[in-house]
Amino acid sequence: MAFSLLDTADAKIRTWYLVYHHRDPFYWFTKLLEPGFRHVELTRPVSFGPNIEDVVWINVLPMFEMMDVEISTDPRPPWVKCPASVVQKVTTIQPFYRVRSWFDAGPSTCVEVAKIALGIRAFFVRTPFQLYQHIQNRDGVIDGRRQRRWFRPNCATATDGNAAGVDHG
Repeated sequence: MAFSLLDTADAKIRTWYLVYHHRDPFYWFTKLLEPGFRHVELTRPVSFGPNIEDVVWINVLPMFEMMDVEISTDPRPPWVKCPASVVQKVTTIQPFYRVRSWFDAGPSTCVEVAKIALGIRAFFVRTPFQLYQHIQNRDGVIDGRRQRRWFRPNCATATDGNAAGVDHG
């Protein structure tokens, strides 16, 4: 998807690749996850030269024990490095100076780390397969400017005499 200059005027645009791995079940609850979607990692290319091989990959590797961030100098894309994994391209558009979420509840999992990196605010997305479906339903574009807000202070309601629900704020 191509964005115009107007789309980028007040927002950051990033392209990430999510790599979904099968992984052997380490814990009892891991067996409940969808096969092929038991773990998710993030990677993003950063070009440093004019040639196609002038690229490094930033890898975000979330784990229960810690989160590891590494820079890979191997110019091969993730679908070549991990042919048995599912790779999903995601483009994010996030407005400047906007808080993704004031409060997050839930375990610190690989999905939560991915949601933070992508700017996704979806409380019920908890497994890697749910994250995959959430992104597929949006055609691989996470537009933070259009995500629903839980708190809208200047919204008119039908109880204040404005039956059309027009926002006067």
